[in-house]
Amino acid sequence: MLKKALILLLLLCLSLSAAAEEEVIVNLLDNPDAPYAFSPESEVLEVIFPRVFSCDICFIRRGDEVMMLDAGSIGMRGRIEECMAMAGINRIDRVFISHPHDDHIGGLTWMLGSIPVGEITIAAEGGKHWTAELTDSMFASGDYNVRRGVQDGDLFSFGGADFRVFVRGKGGFSNNDRSAMLRMEYGARTMLFAADIEITAQGDYAKYPPEYPLQADILKYPHHGLQRMNRGFRAAVAPRLAVATAGKTGAKHAIKYLKQYGTPVLCTAGDAMLRLRTDGRIWVIDDLARDLP
Repeated sequence: MLKKALILLLLLCLSLSAAAEEEVIVNLLDNPDAPYAFSPESEVLEVIFPRVFSCDICFIRRGDEVMMLDAGSIGMRGRIEECMAMAGINRIDRVFISHPHDDHIGGLTWMLGSIPVGEITIAAEGGKHWTAELTDSMFASGDYNVRRGVQDGDLFSFGGADFRVFVRGKGGFSNNDRSAMLRMEYGARTMLFAADIEITAQGDYAKYPPEYPLQADILKYPHHGLQRMNRGFRAAVAPRLAVATAGKTGAKHAIKYLKQYGTPVLCTAGDAMLRLRTDGRIWVIDDLARDLP
């Protein structure tokens, strides 16, 4: 009898532990009344996605510090400006460009003349598009602090978070596969920004695992959610949630693929202006436009 009671108690503890683990992400988009509480001892970090599609851009902010990961496209200027105005972003302290394609660097062509922009890192140099050539001509003035190239495994800090660089440039890789990923770690919470890497690079990361972990709570889905993901790469990341820089139609392959693993996909070109907040202990997902507390 005692043995049976101990077994039941153990199962109850395991169940409670699993339930607690599942509460790492609180999605207020699905359940606006879901209870949550940030730690009063920690400063909240935000990841904000404009309502864009077919391009990459997001803002990472803690307090007054703002970093921009990729810069979107020229065609999305109105949507990006809408987001910046709503979030009160009027300067960018640091910029990280995963690769110089029009849909990742294009926004710099108007931002550089509109708001103060701090240090700019352009991770890769291959496959320049015309907007990259235009920004190069602007950089030639010497008025901007530009760093070119990164190394796999590089680590830098911003806003209290650590960012690990993952980049591979093997022969036969496309320019998208050469784009640089960033894994953000803030306290116990993590997010992987997978840039535009495609099946070839994903398979390479799966077959030849990097020195540092890829696992992340949240995945910025590679290449706007246009393709299915390599199975081994998905297993290495094991995301609880994914974000695709697309609408639901554009990201249909990503949505269908991750559904089999029970992983929801949020699309940036939907009704919500996605805001992901964390105190290093939990994630809270909401709509910046609603300005939920």
